[in-house]
Amino acid sequence: MKISRLYTMDIENITNLNRVQNKSALVNKAVRKYFKEKEAFNVSDLDTKVLISVLYAREGKESVLGALIEAYWASLNES
Repeated sequence: MKISRLYTMDIENITNLNRVQNKSALVNKAVRKYFKEKEAFNVSDLDTKVLISVLYAREGKESVLGALIEAYWASLNES
């Protein structure tokens, strides 16, 4: 099903759209891509304590990074 809507756009975008044969298809594709990427998982959305707890529970922490994770975990538990 399709519906016609009127939206305000920058003149530069309108000028570029004038060069495209099927404007509706291009706009539909761009809007779908926008929402798909918006819903994508982003690790920065997670709370720091959650990330550290996952890293702390991970095996193979025998590195410098592992020591840093353990030190940070200990500081979280102190506060």
